Amino acid sequence: MPTINQWIKAQPVSTYVDGVFHMSTSITIPSNVTARTQFLQAEHETYAYRRFGGGAARPLLFLQHFTRTLDNWDPAVTDALAAGREVILFDNAGIGRSTGTVPATIAGMAAHALAFLDGLGVKTCDVLGFSHSNSIPLGSP
Repeated sequence: MPTINQWIKAQPVSTYVDGVFHMSTSITIPSNVTARTQFLQAEHETYAYRRFGGGAARPLLFLQHFTRTLDNWDPAVTDALAAGREVILFDNAGIGRSTGTVPATIAGMAAHALAFLDGLGVKTCDVLGFSHSNSIPLGSP
């Protein structure tokens, strides 16, 4: 769980107006847009993902719809949900910056999602799917 100091980063900003320097503080909260894309080697693939947010609720894994990537999630949705929990955006095998071949079945997609979660050490999470990816949790054992 990130600390408040990890969650919020204050950056001083100065502007020069009418011969006077003005100082202010800009607050940057990690979000879909500012979180760094990371890579995880799990099983035989490398998966691209972003992790941000925090809170008491279980992590929320976002599964994207057909041929879309983690970049296609709307920050208005992801960032609002990240206010009370950790959000994990994930590119399944063969999609976006993840390696491998796109699974041909929902069960194959579920197997990759489980391998990814195991690699992260996530034991339990909520899952949000869009379009066909909402079936992926149902395809897991």
